[in-house]
Formats: sequence, structure tokens, C-alpha cells
Amino acid sequence: MMEDDLIVGDWPNRFAVRLMVRLWWRAEHDFSSLDEYAMKQAKQLYYRLSYLNDDELELLRLKYFRRENHPLGDAVVAEHYQMPCKEFRVWRLAVVEKLEPYRSNPNRI
Repeated sequence: MMEDDLIVGDWPNRFAVRLMVRLWWRAEHDFSSLDEYAMKQAKQLYYRLSYLNDDELELLRLKYFRRENHPLGDAVVAEHYQMPCKEFRVWRLAVVEKLEPYRSNPNRI
């Protein structure tokens, strides 16, 4: 599979995580620095983020929306939600999986 195939279409496991870590903060705070390919990726990331409800989006924002190129640890975010780390991790992975399949309409579950 070529990188271009990943912009639109189903995403393999962890591709959404890589984009959120590498691109999400930059897309909102330094958009002019994105090259054409990164802009396409950012658009597709936002399209897929629209699949989520507010709670799911907030979970990903807390974990991945960071200036640094690394997410907060699960234990830190789980503490914010006052839940066991293993339970949080299961929830987080379920939310990330929602971003993997491509849907022809955003905001539709």
C-alpha cells in the first residue's frame, strides 16, 4: 500500500495515531508550514474526527493534541478521567479504531 492510498480509504492500525501525534496540533497552530501532502492528511484527519462524539473527541484531544511530537501517557489521561489505566486504554483504542474505516459521509455513525 502506498502512502497516497492512506489519505482516503481505510487506514491501517495506528495510522490515525501517527497522524494525530505528528499533525493535529501543527494543523491548527502552524497550518502554513504544512506541505500539500500534509494538508491532504490534515483534511482527512479532521473528516475522520467528525465521526466521534464530543466525549471521544475530548479523549483524543487530551491524549494527542500536543505541541510535542509525543502523546501523554495513558496513566496521566486515565487519572484525568478517574478510571483505571487498563480501562482507559481499552476505551482509547476503541475510539481510535473508529477513525480507521473510511465513511463516505462525515458525522455519520
